[in-house]
Amino acid sequence: MAIDDKATAQWTEEDLSELCDQNRRESARLEFKSELGLGTDREKLEAERDVQGMANSGGGHIIYGIAEAALEDGSQAASHLTPLQDGTLYERLNNVLDSRGEPRLPFEIHSIGAAAEGSYLVVEIFGHHRPHRSSDGRFCVRRNILVRQMTEGEIGEAYRDRFIRQAAALSIPEGVPEPGPADEARREQRQRLSREFALYRAETGATADPGWLSVLAIPLDAEDPLIDPLRIEPVELWEASERVDGRWRPEEAPLTHFNLRRTTRGFYGQLPDRDDTYPRYLVRFWRSGVSEYGDLLEPMFPEDEPQRLVPSAAIVEYTHDFLLLTQQVYRFMGYGGVVEAEARLENVAGYRLGVRPGFDLPNLRPIEEHVLAPDPWRGPVDQLGQGAAEVAHRLADLTFLAAGAGRPYFFRNGEYVRR
Repeated sequence: MAIDDKATAQWTEEDLSELCDQNRRESARLEFKSELGLGTDREKLEAERDVQGMANSGGGHIIYGIAEAALEDGSQAASHLTPLQDGTLYERLNNVLDSRGEPRLPFEIHSIGAAAEGSYLVVEIFGHHRPHRSSDGRFCVRRNILVRQMTEGEIGEAYRDRFIRQAAALSIPEGVPEPGPADEARREQRQRLSREFALYRAETGATADPGWLSVLAIPLDAEDPLIDPLRIEPVELWEASERVDGRWRPEEAPLTHFNLRRTTRGFYGQLPDRDDTYPRYLVRFWRSGVSEYGDLLEPMFPEDEPQRLVPSAAIVEYTHDFLLLTQQVYRFMGYGGVVEAEARLENVAGYRLGVRPGFDLPNLRPIEEHVLAPDPWRGPVDQLGQGAAEVAHRLADLTFLAAGAGRPYFFRNGEYVRR
C-alpha cells in the first residue's frame, strides 16, 4: 500500500482513504480512532495510555480521523474517514503527550488536511526509550489491538532491553571516510551500516538484518575537504536538490523531506528525523565528497505485511535521482574529476520483487542472494548523468533476474520496459 513506501510526513488524505478502501486491519503497530477527546482528565489519560502502550510494544502509528469497523473474524479495520473539526487538537494533544509520564515519549504528530474541512492527526510513536510509565504510575502495553497493564515480568524485561539498546547506541561512533581508494570508502560504509543494522535489531527485536538499498558516490580525485561544513550552509545542498533536472521521481527532489544537519564530518539527514531511532531513509555528504543514500526495505507495519518486497520502481528512481544530485553538488563544489558510483541491495534473501499494479510477472520467486551488487560505474563528473542511468539500469537488471523474471525489465516514466 502507498503508506508503506512513504515516510509518515508524506502521507496524504488519499493514502488514508486507501486504508479504508482496502479495509486495513488494526495491529500492534497501527490503530484507528474516529474521534479525539481531550476535554477531561480521563480523556487525557486515555490518550496518554494509548500512545505509551504502543511505545512500550515497540512503536507505531495512531491515526485520529478514521472510523473502525468489525470484520467477520472479529478484528478491527479502517472503515471510513471522519476528519477532526477542532483545529486546537494538534497543539493540545502535543501538550498532553509531551508533559506526561516518564521517560518523556519520543513522538511526532503529523496533521493532514481534509479536502472538505477539518484534518487528520497521525501520531508517529517511537519505542526506543521504552518502558514508559504513565502519569498515574502504571505501565501499559499494546498487545495485538488491546492496551493493558504490563506485568512485573514484562516491565523487568523491558528495562533489560532498554539497557541493551542504550549500550548499542553508545557504541556507535560515526566512521569518517578518508580520501583515498574507493575500497576504503566502501569499507567505512560497511562498518557504519553494520552499526545501524545492530541498532535496528536492538530496537525492533528482529533476529536478522533488514533489507537495505545503498547508493554510493566516490570522487576519486578530490582533495579534502571537498564539501566543507565550515563554508557551506545546509540550505545550499537542499537548494541544489531542488534544481536537479531530469528526475525520474518527479513528485519529489532527492532532499525534499530531509533536514540536513551540519557536523564537523560533513552533512547528515535521516527519516524519521530523530536521534533515538534507526533510519528508514538517510543521506550523508562527507567532507571528502563521499556521498551516501540509504533506504530501509522493510514494511512500515510488518505484522500486516509479512511478505518482504523489493520495490522495483522506487529503488530505480531513488538511485538515479540521488546520483543526479551528487553530480549537481560536485559541480557546485568545483570538482570535475572522476567519480565512481554504485547501488546495491543488502540482506534481501527471501524478499520478493514488488511491481506496480497491472504489471504481471507470474513466475517471480523469492530472491536467493543476500546481496545484489552490480559492477560500479566510473567516469568524469560531466558524464555522471548518464552514469546515474547506467547504475540504475544495472541494479534493475540484476534484481529482476534474481527474482526469476527471466529477462530484465526497467521502470521508467511510469512503465516497465523490457531490456
